[in-house]
Amino acid sequence: MAPTNKRGDSRRSRRRRWVIALSTVCILIAILHASAPAIARKAGHYLDVGKPLNKRVDFVFILGGGANDRPIIAAEIYRAGFADRILIASPEFLPDTPHEARTEADLVEGMLTWENAPLEALEQLTLPEPSTRGEILALKEYMAEHALQQGAIVTHNYHTRRVRLLVTSLMQEDMSSRLNYVSCPTDGFSPDNWWKFEAGLRTYWLEFVKYAAAICGL
Repeated sequence: MAPTNKRGDSRRSRRRRWVIALSTVCILIAILHASAPAIARKAGHYLDVGKPLNKRVDFVFILGGGANDRPIIAAEIYRAGFADRILIASPEFLPDTPHEARTEADLVEGMLTWENAPLEALEQLTLPEPSTRGEILALKEYMAEHALQQGAIVTHNYHTRRVRLLVTSLMQEDMSSRLNYVSCPTDGFSPDNWWKFEAGLRTYWLEFVKYAAAICGL
């Protein structure tokens, strides 16, 4: 019997999943271009599963990638008395920032203190990898270590569905069911008009690709 190449089979399987994911996105893009704006609007809203937070939680976790606006939403939640602490994804060095604010976590902390969130309420989580997946894994470990019951995740509206998918796939059900998703609006475009702007097209198309890849387990 000929020996099997498990590594080669794994790579071919991974490539096939990527082809499926990209093909799905290409089909979706073609449909959006060929159909009415109402379809594009529905697609934009499909990605948003966030809801306003209307109850107390142990913490609010700010995902990386939105240092200019996501902290504002988290600070509002804290000031309203809905959270005791604010967790920050930490840290990725940014190449063109002053030395006193060299990481995204530093920028987020600066935004939070500007929004009157005290430093003693802030805590950085070290990520096992620089990705949304790494953020969810870091949060999973933190919740387990601190026996936290309820939490809220703040991220941009288009990002919430993929985050929820990753949470349900990486965490046990009893833990994932205790998390809430809070949408942060984007600056310059929204689910109702994203296809009219270059930045919106780039942002949403990339998110559709990433979401399809997440479904395929990539």
